[in-house]
Amino acid sequence: MLKFDYLEVKTASYDAESWQATFNDTTLEKANLFKEQNIELALSVWRTASELLFVVYGKNTGIGNFLEEKVKQFKKSKKTVRSTQSISISPLVLKYGFNVFRK
Repeated sequence: MLKFDYLEVKTASYDAESWQATFNDTTLEKANLFKEQNIELALSVWRTASELLFVVYGKNTGIGNFLEEKVKQFKKSKKTVRSTQSISISPLVLKYGFNVFRK
């Protein structure tokens, strides 16, 4: 088990079509890291480069399970070169119990 705390930070633009945390080039090793209790995730939404609107943050081992499932599906299909998954704000808050910090 890891002995340190780790924060993965994702960003989204207010003007984007959707606000989501995107995990590029995900592997089973990365998915397993998110199953640890000391891995936290934050998704910040910015109106401009200097205007933070809010941050959704928290930790939930279910994110690791989600990523693992998606990587396994990716490996079975072999249709694309990269394994990229996204989780939008709604599931982060409603399913995974993340908090919202509003400036």
